[in-house]
Amino acid sequence: MTLRITKPEFNLRDKLSKLDGMVPVEKMPVGSVIQTRTFSTSTQATSNNASSYVSIGLYIDIIPHLEGSLLEVSACIPNYSNNVDNGVWTNSTYLALYAELPYHTISSSSTPHPNEERIAMFEHPGPRASDEFSQLLTPIFYQQVYTPGRYMFNWRVKPTTSGDTHYFARDVDSGTTFMTTTVREIKQ
Repeated sequence: MTLRITKPEFNLRDKLSKLDGMVPVEKMPVGSVIQTRTFSTSTQATSNNASSYVSIGLYIDIIPHLEGSLLEVSACIPNYSNNVDNGVWTNSTYLALYAELPYHTISSSSTPHPNEERIAMFEHPGPRASDEFSQLLTPIFYQQVYTPGRYMFNWRVKPTTSGDTHYFARDVDSGTTFMTTTVREIKQ
């Protein structure tokens, strides 16, 4: 006796066209970039205050799609220091990432803005000699998504010593330079 098994016809092309080019976030494989947000500005920022962090106008926000995903926050920040103080290390700078995160209890006494908390810190030393100095700051930080809501990030700077002025996104060679920050949500 012969047994015949038939199954319904499967048309892969039809299934893909029903997705409309979009795979549901829940079905994406681990490591997939779920969304990307970018902000860029050509507005020059300056800082010569070694006592507190100041915003350079480079900020971004994102509303994650998935709890448990990972946020990759990165930036590209051109920096120039004139070193008029002529001291050693005077053109070095601290770069900090501040954030308003949905789950944080923010302490307004320790932050430059009552709703922000410093979550990452970077030091960019520059040369040891007393010279003018240009550098490209390219920090990357990873933040876990613990709760739903808006995650807002703001890059702030503080020179390590007083005296010199640091310029961020300074126009050079008769052209405009840009500071850029990007946040990517990555499925875990």
